[in-house]
Amino acid sequence: MDIRDTVEELCERAQKRGRPFFTPFVSAEDAERALAIARVQGLELALLGGRENAERVRICALPSAYFSVSEESAVRALYLRAHDGKKYSHRDYLGSLMSLGIERDVIGDILPVEGGAYLFTVPEMADYLVQNIDGVSRTGCTATAVGLEDVVCEEGKTEEVTVSVTSLRADCVVCALFHLSREQALTLIERGLLRVNGEICLKPERRLTLPCRLVLRGFGMAEAAEELGASKRGKLRLRCIRY
Repeated sequence: MDIRDTVEELCERAQKRGRPFFTPFVSAEDAERALAIARVQGLELALLGGRENAERVRICALPSAYFSVSEESAVRALYLRAHDGKKYSHRDYLGSLMSLGIERDVIGDILPVEGGAYLFTVPEMADYLVQNIDGVSRTGCTATAVGLEDVVCEEGKTEEVTVSVTSLRADCVVCALFHLSREQALTLIERGLLRVNGEICLKPERRLTLPCRLVLRGFGMAEAAEELGASKRGKLRLRCIRY
């Protein structure tokens, strides 16, 4: 895949037809190259992998009129349950999937857990995989569709904090939650690296409605839970939870 040609063609199709267009799953390296090309050419792209810091993602080209795009329009999650309850490797699950005769680029990250694994795939393959996955290594395996929000690999620590912002604009809240400068926040949002309640947010000026969950690729996840009133300096105080 030539990333430059792919990005240009994808963006052209998105603008002509007025709707988002997606690549198959690509590596994080190819995705970062695509974002670099898009920045130079003033194009709008989002990266969708089903989870924060996904290693394999789909590149999404958005028409200029689009405000955001739903993650589930591009990525679906499955839970693969190993019948013997053991933990199998990424390689074991990938081998079982490839034995079905599917292409590698319809599969995103595979996250092994005790007794099974979470799998990300393109929406059009989800039903086929649920119906046809029946084994991993030497044991049986059952696939079930789950929501992206239900994918849990490890319980992380949380921290409750209070932050002050000048407004509920996305860039202002991102600056406060992730300790970024205004310029950094603008750049990251415009690169499509911010998700608000599971949707890619490309507009720094978007006004957030609380409570909302924010995931900033490469920086973490947080929830802006509620307003606590104004500070002595007239800023909005927000109760937030960092994950």
